[in-house]
Amino acid sequence: MIYLVFSTAFVVSFLWMDVGILLLMINTCTITIPFLYYKIPGIGGLQMSDFALMGIAANLFAYKRLSLNHDKRIFIFTCLWFLCVAAIELGPGGKGINVFYNMFIRTGLLWLVPVAIISMPRKTTQRLFVFITLCALFVTVIQGYAFYGHDAAFVAGAYYQFQNPDVYLDPEQNMVDCYDMDILPRMYPSGTLLVLMVMIFYVGVLFADVKRSRWETFCIVAGLVAFSLFFLSLRQRSAILALCLPILFLMRSQARNIQNRRRLFTYALSFGVVILVSISLALKLTNLSFFQELIGRFQDTLVIGSNRLLDDGLAMRAIIQSPLNGIGRTSLIPEARASGLNTLGLDVHPFLAAGLLAGVPFMTLIIVLIRYLYRRYRIRQIAPHDWVVIAVASAILYALFLALLNITQLFTDPKHMVPFLIFAGLFLAYSNNLLKDGTHGA
Repeated sequence: MIYLVFSTAFVVSFLWMDVGILLLMINTCTITIPFLYYKIPGIGGLQMSDFALMGIAANLFAYKRLSLNHDKRIFIFTCLWFLCVAAIELGPGGKGINVFYNMFIRTGLLWLVPVAIISMPRKTTQRLFVFITLCALFVTVIQGYAFYGHDAAFVAGAYYQFQNPDVYLDPEQNMVDCYDMDILPRMYPSGTLLVLMVMIFYVGVLFADVKRSRWETFCIVAGLVAFSLFFLSLRQRSAILALCLPILFLMRSQARNIQNRRRLFTYALSFGVVILVSISLALKLTNLSFFQELIGRFQDTLVIGSNRLLDDGLAMRAIIQSPLNGIGRTSLIPEARASGLNTLGLDVHPFLAAGLLAGVPFMTLIIVLIRYLYRRYRIRQIAPHDWVVIAVASAILYALFLALLNITQLFTDPKHMVPFLIFAGLFLAYSNNLLKDGTHGA
């Protein structure tokens, strides 16, 4: 039965790449769904997202859309580099098929997602906005149920963070104890970054100077209130502080597009009302300790903890020892234990984690990608971007800033990579293209 599900995922993804990306999001960016995973000897486990990725890749190869134009080149090179690094593991002294499968199929093929989006017709890419919104709303509803449903068994099974035996020996009982003591635990579903990026995108939509019906405006504001409640439930200090950057970016970008500058103040005021409404609802729906903890976190030092500095030092040492292809993983648990340092080896900076996973060439490709996205946005000096591009760019900026703050493993963890790569593909697909044929990167 499970193989029928996997084969169906492959066929559907091959025929409709946007649906394949939806399956990918469901598997990696919502919650942990057990029936989408199947253990198998030698590989470790199969996931529905693996077959969705293979279906998308097969479509791209079958229809010869892997042309090395500017938009697609960096992603294809990254995918090919992962193929090279993974192939090394199949040789003498390598770690075998398990590492090859995880490196290439589960991580390397992810870099073809933007290529797929760029290759899609405009109507198909428009459906992706609906898909990412629905997934974000689903994760938001699950987060609400986790807080107020008091279903310890569900939370322990649905949230990946509680499935780490090194941290939680009996996660279900831990959750029962929290609920009994009226303590709201900090919970991070797999779709956390997806929800945050979608929230920032819709803030950009709110700021856009376009005509909307009252119903459309109501839906946008209601969605932002829901996403803001999710945002507050994380009680993540850095994520809250990082919110200032995309807001300033949107105000500066939209100030050039909005003919009546007074409207910009109205849009900013509208977002302020959304935040106030979200806080008021949170106060009514949660206990006082929730906000006491949130405020208390801002009273702590903002300096990066010493354990992260120790992990970064270990990471740089490991990269120097294996600069070409890294060590094939992003954590440094064995190295941390061997060093005797007071750290677990889990808090490596995302940029250094990329070097650990696939070496200095992968780090270089990431730098090239970020530079290319920035240069593409700067094309607005020649041909100004529309509001969709600005809204998508603001979400990408927010994700990159979270990575800079060492909050999210943006380049190595699928649950974070998927939303980032989807938005990167949408940005390139919708940004102004100066090609004479007027296409958007196809």
